[in-house]
Amino acid sequence: MGKWVLWTLGAIVFLATLLPLTLYVPWVQNLFKDVACEYASHKTGMQISVDRILLKFPIDLSVDGVLVIDEHKDTMVNAENLTAQLAVRPLFDKVVSMDHAYLTRGYYRMISEDSSMLLKAHVNLCKVSGINVNLNRNEVEVLDGTLRGGDVALSYLPYKKVMTDTTKSAPWHVKAVRLALSDVRYTMNMLPTIDNLCVFLRRAELRDGDVNMASHTVDVGSLAVDSIDCKYLYPSAKFAARYNAEHPLPVDTMPSDTTTWQVRGKTVKLTNSAVTYALKGAKPKTRGLDMDYLALSGVNFEIANLYNRGTTVSVPLQSLTAKERCGIELRSASGRFSMNDEQMKADNFVISTMLSKLKVNVQIDNDFLAGKPTGRARVETD
Repeated sequence: MGKWVLWTLGAIVFLATLLPLTLYVPWVQNLFKDVACEYASHKTGMQISVDRILLKFPIDLSVDGVLVIDEHKDTMVNAENLTAQLAVRPLFDKVVSMDHAYLTRGYYRMISEDSSMLLKAHVNLCKVSGINVNLNRNEVEVLDGTLRGGDVALSYLPYKKVMTDTTKSAPWHVKAVRLALSDVRYTMNMLPTIDNLCVFLRRAELRDGDVNMASHTVDVGSLAVDSIDCKYLYPSAKFAARYNAEHPLPVDTMPSDTTTWQVRGKTVKLTNSAVTYALKGAKPKTRGLDMDYLALSGVNFEIANLYNRGTTVSVPLQSLTAKERCGIELRSASGRFSMNDEQMKADNFVISTMLSKLKVNVQIDNDFLAGKPTGRARVETD
């Protein structure tokens, strides 16, 4: 009897050891993949499928052909390949720790409940390393993240109904040591304000980013953007008035978030960029400054210690250069711009063009801008 008991216990230990190892057998992985997708689809009401899954010891996961379709038959996520290396031990403490993760040729689509907002994003390659997601404390830490090649499109359509969802989610705290973007295109339509906004970004790098949704703060160590080509087309006043009359905004019944966010940036830098701001359909004049078609090239600026909280803004401009298509060139500009609930100020501004150099201090009360007799404005030049 004792011999059979030992054999039984031995078999149980053997099976308990062997069963987890079967997850590394390809046909078992495919079987588990199908069961997991079916279970997730049933629980979420979405259509979730995976073409192939490959798991290597301990948890090196590679997934091909990921497809997620929501209950409205809209494609939410579609990725050619997703690869991640997870640490096993932290999972028991509700911490997702990944040495690295790769996304190849991914697609994301999100549409609002009333179909008034549509967001689509194509990503060629996204690489992230040093990832820690603490589900207990709602914290995300990223050591390094890179996105290469992308196309993001955001469209706002006429509202069909008012959103009434008042559920609140737990605030997250996200920190990133370094994030980089390259070759990304962003387009946006938001009538009657924006007919079309198109931005092509060649390179951008953010360092020491910190977003805390609990304290409503955004802190950036440095943000460097190079070679942006931006074109902003706006509709005519006549079209905007007709659009507003045909598509009046519904009364918003959702409680607004009145919490003021604070944004700080130690260094913000833009180089080698071009900006066009024009009326839709306007043909630029061949000579002179055309206010319906402003086109700037050679745009460069640097800001140190940027600050914004509500209506309080501080922009210490270290340098600014730009040239308008008509020939007007700003060779250099520096100074500090600030504003609050009471006034706007430009302190110690030095502006240089090809033919002149101007030193100016400006202080304008908000009452003056509102046309009130108590308002004051002061301009000092040198």
